Amino acid sequence: MVRDSLDLGLARTAAAVVVVRVIAAAAQFAMTFVIARALGAEVSGWYYLAFSVASIGAVFASLGVGRATMRFVATAAAERDWRSVAGVHRQGALVTTAASAAVACLVVLLAPFLANTVFDKPEVEPVIRIAALLIPAQTLLGLYSSILKAINRPISATVLQAVGPPVAVAIILLVTGTDSATVTMTVVITSTYGFLAIEFFQWISAVGKPARQWGEFNLSKLIRTALPLMVVSSMALVITWSDVFLIGVFGTSADVGIYTPAARTALLISLGLTAIAAVAQPRLAVLHNSGDFKGLEQLMRNTSLLGTVIGLPALIVIEIAAPWFMNLFGEGFDAGATALRILAIGQFLNVAVGTTGLLLSMSGHERYLQRTMVAGALVNIILNVTLIPMLGINGAAIATAVSLGGVNLANHTWIRKTMDIQPIFLLPLRRP
Repeated sequence: MVRDSLDLGLARTAAAVVVVRVIAAAAQFAMTFVIARALGAEVSGWYYLAFSVASIGAVFASLGVGRATMRFVATAAAERDWRSVAGVHRQGALVTTAASAAVACLVVLLAPFLANTVFDKPEVEPVIRIAALLIPAQTLLGLYSSILKAINRPISATVLQAVGPPVAVAIILLVTGTDSATVTMTVVITSTYGFLAIEFFQWISAVGKPARQWGEFNLSKLIRTALPLMVVSSMALVITWSDVFLIGVFGTSADVGIYTPAARTALLISLGLTAIAAVAQPRLAVLHNSGDFKGLEQLMRNTSLLGTVIGLPALIVIEIAAPWFMNLFGEGFDAGATALRILAIGQFLNVAVGTTGLLLSMSGHERYLQRTMVAGALVNIILNVTLIPMLGINGAAIATAVSLGGVNLANHTWIRKTMDIQPIFLLPLRRP
């Protein structure tokens, strides 16, 4: 009876997380839409270049501490070791605050070089300077989101990190009607700090008195655990943002402004897989730890099947109506229709393969995932540098689609080698 109650509670939480993640994706798309309509292609390009610099800075400033903190807080909280919980929180917050402040200062100093030499777009310099203030906010927002998930507050964590800020930004921009990249960035920064404050008070409220304790935890242990995790997250970020960054280097601000909404629209194809992964993640670990590889294989094939069934209609609609989708963002955005079609195919192939990276990380094979992500990031950069000067934003789309497919293919190969299972439902089973 108790187990049934726990399973029912877990199922309800998982379902709620799926709904919230769908809402988060919709909120991100809505913010992208509002920014494009408000700023236009060129000015929104300034914003996205500065935002890419801040996002890259935030990942390196995090040092992988967020994911390591989540692991240690979850373990200590399960054992009701509140002294360790408080210690992990304190060490994680101190490290990320110091690192993000240092990176923010570095970005401010490098703003003239980035704007004038790297991007050759002097008008981006003031936006980059302001965007530096976003780095500590993004870093700490991610940290406290991880902590809230570790103490069984996944819905609050997702809402405060992924739903609240974009919704607030979209509403404020609609009300103010601004057409300034610096004002838009200021709104984003203010909203992020606001939701960071809410996350902090959520942590205090959820844990109570132990949250205000000094606590004890080995800092070197936290860092040793965090740094390998930073490799995966930083390489994932390179694949996510290198196309935008390098379009800024080789193309125009308008190219960046047109390409980014296309990339965000293509992500809608993987929405189903993202939601499914939220439910499947704990089950993957349980099946692997119990040695039930047949059940693990079936779960992976089911996620691949469901993701494909959900993603295929979206792919067909985007391939047919790409110009219409891009015209929603404003005049001139239809130039990104071909890039959208290419990116959509890449996202669909990602969905068809399934949650291969998640399986590697949940089964103790992080080192293979690290190798794959490093190789994928290098391929992504090389292809972007090669193709963008020749093909513009379509070259960036090809580079992103190819590198994403390569990462998934490599992950699939590692899974076949280490676990001898076939995770893709389209491919035949080797075992009876």
